[in-house]
Amino acid sequence: MKKGISPVVGTVILIAIAVIAATSIYFWLGHYTNKPYKPEITTLTASLASPKNRKILVANTGTEALNVSTLETSQDNITCEFGEPELLEPNDQAICTLKSSTKTKIEGTTSLYSSGATPATIHIETVTVSPDTEEDESYSDAEDNENGSNNENEDNSSEGSSEQNQSNQIIQLTNCTELQNIQNDLNKNYALSSDVNCSETRYWNNGKGFKPIGSKNNPFNGLLNGNSHKVIGLFVNRSSENQVGLFGAIGNNSSVKNLGLNETVVNGRNHVGGITGWNNKGNLSNCFVKGNVSGHNQVGGLAGASVKGVTHDSYVHGSVSGHLHIGGLIGINHVGMIKDSYSSALVDGQMFAGGLTGLSNAGECVNLFWDVEASSVNFDGCDSDSFGKSTEEMRDVKTFTNSSYTLGLTEAWDFEGDLEEDDGTEDVWRMNGGLPRLSWE
Repeated sequence: MKKGISPVVGTVILIAIAVIAATSIYFWLGHYTNKPYKPEITTLTASLASPKNRKILVANTGTEALNVSTLETSQDNITCEFGEPELLEPNDQAICTLKSSTKTKIEGTTSLYSSGATPATIHIETVTVSPDTEEDESYSDAEDNENGSNNENEDNSSEGSSEQNQSNQIIQLTNCTELQNIQNDLNKNYALSSDVNCSETRYWNNGKGFKPIGSKNNPFNGLLNGNSHKVIGLFVNRSSENQVGLFGAIGNNSSVKNLGLNETVVNGRNHVGGITGWNNKGNLSNCFVKGNVSGHNQVGGLAGASVKGVTHDSYVHGSVSGHLHIGGLIGINHVGMIKDSYSSALVDGQMFAGGLTGLSNAGECVNLFWDVEASSVNFDGCDSDSFGKSTEEMRDVKTFTNSSYTLGLTEAWDFEGDLEEDDGTEDVWRMNGGLPRLSWE
């Protein structure tokens, strides 16, 4: 005699069918809604490129390209627009601008959504969003106060003015202690009278080493002329501090030129660079850094962040490493200019790591080069006028002077002997059987 299906078994079957149906709907929604319920194709990541400009830096860290023009957010009536449809390839990045039909404030944790992608999550302190808001060229970094301390003994002195740096007297520096003492008067003019050995700084300040000169609130506003000399063995080990380098920060009217850093070790948290952690309208020229520079966010061989600063005729050898916005020359270039410079540094970053910059936000890159083999990155971080070359090509003067050899080169670099198309008169660079070197070396 046959027995029917027991009530218990029937209930189990019905539950299984319900689960399968619900799962199918769940996955269907993941494919066909703008706010996916599961990771499908790729993953978005995001960071604040410029809070006051309402700009968000978005990256595709997956394996498939995404067609994006507008990203929805988890806050009502607010989107992030790229301006025009854009194909975001794997490992590519692009900047979108937060827009709203009404003036709205975004703060706290916000998600960005794209069809077929895992949402990107970003923490925003406070951003006012309105299509009619003028973009502010000022720049700030939310991580500055969240994750690291500023250099000790900072004050609230205002940025330097032309009246602050009235003296034309040049103070000669002969040793590392005198170099450190620049911090006692940040508005004077200094020059190296010889190479300076700073290897002893490894034992200074209980292992923290050299104290970076100046800070964002009280930057160096004078002149440091290396006079074609080098600082050797500089050691800065301040992993919990922001604005870290030989200088913590340089400001308006400042200039650092004709200076080399050899056998350099610099370690900080945010805004970390060999020459300076923070460059606000300062000028870096005819400088080089050879060594290791490391940090967390906005780390560069020369400067961590350059805000309307100018950098030209300089280079970096060694390594630059960190997590976010890591560049062979500059971590973030915000409305600044970098010209006639190169990097052969190994660049190691988790997000937005470029051979030249981690990000150039409305900045200008002119005739820049990086060694793609030595750096191990194919991304430059600049919008245009930058060229990735092999190590062999970087050793050929034609790369830097011949517009037929380097298509897009707008002006030949100025080498000794006026090589190739070079018609410059200052003889800034020279070739010596290897990578370009500054003529004063």
